[in-house]
Amino acid sequence: MDGQPIYDASEGEETTSLLPHQQRRARRLRPAVGAAVACVAAFGAVAVVTNARTTELRRSNDPEIGNVGRRSAAKTPTIVISLLDDQGYADVPWLAQDAATQSAMPFADALRKDAGGVDVKNYHTWRDCTPSRAMLLTGRHHAQLGMHVPLLAGATAALPTDEQTIGELLEKARPGAYHRAIVGKWDLGAASPKYVPTARGFDAFTGFYNAMIDYFDWTIESVAMTDIAGTILDAQRNDGPSPKAAGQYTTRFLRDAALGEVAAAKTAGKALFLYAAWNAIHYDVAIPDAHALGQPVYMKAVGLGLPQERALALAALRIVDAANEWIYSRLDRDNTIWIQTSDNGGEPHKGASNYPLRGGKGSGWQGGTQVPCFMWLRANLRGSL
Repeated sequence: MDGQPIYDASEGEETTSLLPHQQRRARRLRPAVGAAVACVAAFGAVAVVTNARTTELRRSNDPEIGNVGRRSAAKTPTIVISLLDDQGYADVPWLAQDAATQSAMPFADALRKDAGGVDVKNYHTWRDCTPSRAMLLTGRHHAQLGMHVPLLAGATAALPTDEQTIGELLEKARPGAYHRAIVGKWDLGAASPKYVPTARGFDAFTGFYNAMIDYFDWTIESVAMTDIAGTILDAQRNDGPSPKAAGQYTTRFLRDAALGEVAAAKTAGKALFLYAAWNAIHYDVAIPDAHALGQPVYMKAVGLGLPQERALALAALRIVDAANEWIYSRLDRDNTIWIQTSDNGGEPHKGASNYPLRGGKGSGWQGGTQVPCFMWLRANLRGSL
C-alpha cells in the first residue's frame, strides 16, 4: 500500500491521508445490547458468506454488480480485530470530556468517520478480561464456556479444547485461505501446550500468555501471586519463549510483530486474519521517556490538571493508535474489515474514564461493560451480508 502513516509524527511527515478522500457521515447502528461476540461472530462468518453467495451475484443482470461479485469472490477480505485492554467508555476522542483525550487517538477517529465507518454506540462486552476474550474468540457466552473469572498467573484452567475459536472456524470455512495470527495478550490459559494459540487455530503468536506484564521488561505482574511478580518473563513467540522482547516497549514490539504477520500473509499468498490484543492501557501504565507521540499528549493532560495516571493512560493510547495506523498502512484498504473495541470497561483509579457511566472494570454497573466500538468496512461485501 502506498504512503506512510500521517498520525505518527515520529516516523516522518506526510501531507495526505491514507484514508479514502470521499468522506461522509459515519453510519451508526441502532442501539443493540449484546455480548462482545455479537459483532465478531458475524464478521467471522464473512469468509463463509462471501464464498457461498457469489453464484447469486453472477446471476445479476447489472454488469457492474456482476463484475463486483466476481472480484469479491476471487479475493478473501483481510480481517483485523484491534482490542484495547481496559479502555474506558470515554477514552476515545468521540466520547471525550477533555482536549487531551480528543488528541489521543486521531487515527481511530479518522477511520471511524470515514465512509466505511460504522459506529457501534451501544456496544457491551463482559466486565473483565478472560471471560470477555473467551466470548470474543468463540462466539459463545462465558457461562457456556465455564470461563467466569480472570485467569491469573499460575492458573491451570483454560478455554475448553472442545470449543472452536474464530481461527479454527475461518480455516474450516475457507481451508488454506487465511494466515491467522495473534499479537499481544492471550489470557485464555497456557498450562499445557494444547491450550496455547498455535494449538487453538492460529498459525502464529507473538505476545504474552498471562493477564498482565510490565510494559518494558515483560515480566509477569500479579495481584494474586505477588511472590512471582517481576521475576518471570512472559514473552512468547509461537509455542516457545521470545527473550529478545525483554527491554522493548510492548506496543512497539507488538506493532513490529503485527507488521511481520502482514508480510507473512503476503508471502504465503493468503488473506490475513489479525487479532491484535494490545497491553495498553492495563495497569500499571508506562510510556517511553521523551516519546515523540506519547509525551505531547501526556504534557497536554498534565497541563489540564489531569492526574498522572490519566495522563499516562492517554499517552499510551496515542502510541497504540499510531501502531494501528502502521498496520493499516500495510493492508489493502479496499479489501479490509477493521473492528476496534475494548475487552471491558476501564479502571478509573488507574487512569481510565467511563464517564458518564457508573462503575468500571470488574463491576456489574454499565461502566464495566459498555465500551467504545467501531468497525470499518471497506471490503467489497455487496450481496454477502
